[in-house]
Amino acid sequence: MGRKPKEDRTTLLTHRLRLRVSEGTLKRLESIAGSSNCKSIAAVARRILSSQKILLFTKDVSYEEPLQELIGIRQELRAIGVNVNQITHSFHTSESVNQKMFNALKVAEEYAKVNDKVEELVRLVGELGDKWLQR
Repeated sequence: MGRKPKEDRTTLLTHRLRLRVSEGTLKRLESIAGSSNCKSIAAVARRILSSQKILLFTKDVSYEEPLQELIGIRQELRAIGVNVNQITHSFHTSESVNQKMFNALKVAEEYAKVNDKVEELVRLVGELGDKWLQR
């Protein structure tokens, strides 16, 4: 089963256009295609010729290190959460008061770690905010 025909026949790409470009122009078109919303060099050329917008995506390497730190903090917070869940399970399954008190103290230590990580997180987000607002 083939495709359904397009309703608006004027938007179909029916005419072939062939052209030659220099090596430098080809490299520029390839770099635009690689970092834009265009999937091919032909799409870049069509958008340039028809005066349509091309969205260029850039990567700011200055944010790479803080983002890696944020990822690390997220993983540590997840690990602390797993620890708290395990301690809570142990608390509910233990029968002695001493064991329950020990588990409660361990949970308090884990929450102190969470507090430290949250403070670090707030500091990092503040630095990122300052960096972002400078621009």
